[in-house]
Amino acid sequence: MHTLETVERAAAGGSGLEAMLLPVDEALPGLPAVQLGVAEQAWVLKGRDVLAVGPGASRVRIYGVGGRFLGVGRMCAEGSRLAPERLMVDVSSQPPL
Repeated sequence: MHTLETVERAAAGGSGLEAMLLPVDEALPGLPAVQLGVAEQAWVLKGRDVLAVGPGASRVRIYGVGGRFLGVGRMCAEGSRLAPERLMVDVSSQPPL
């Protein structure tokens, strides 16, 4: 946690603010994680459902290749299919898979 004064000093100095930011997925510790492979990641980044194993009927954190946080999705009741709900990556700047 940073004080307001610390943040203001970093902003005034023109650097250091980025280092103070936490990864987005730090705010979601209560959601189970689902790891995707290359093919599944490509489909999820296009907003498509994919076959994946996870806890049934629950919202999950989605991680792609290399452990990169992709966003949040929902597992089907059986826990065999993942539907992306909120993606948090800039897909326009990503290299093709």
